[in-house]
Amino acid sequence: LLANAGEAPAREVLARKLADPDFARRGQAAVALARLGDARAAAWIGEGLVSSDSEERRWALAVCGALPGEAKGHLAQIAKLVRDEAPKVGLTAKAVLLGMEGTP
Repeated sequence: LLANAGEAPAREVLARKLADPDFARRGQAAVALARLGDARAAAWIGEGLVSSDSEERRWALAVCGALPGEAKGHLAQIAKLVRDEAPKVGLTAKAVLLGMEGTP
């Protein structure tokens, strides 16, 4: 909430949480940063897209959707997730790919 209000210290807290490998909710921190347009969220995309946890894959796809320019290097992995065994992941991947069309 504070990060949405423009509080720079709140953004820094999110960035620290994202960088902490022991923090259990890194995907959520990445999505929060991405929604603020903070490119630091993209650092987690690669790890999130290959996670064994379907929710983490969806969080990573959400970051891709929010930061399509930053996600261009992950197009092949996003395309693979269209056929993910978790239906919600597959649908999310399709939506992200559609949203990325025409992104420079």
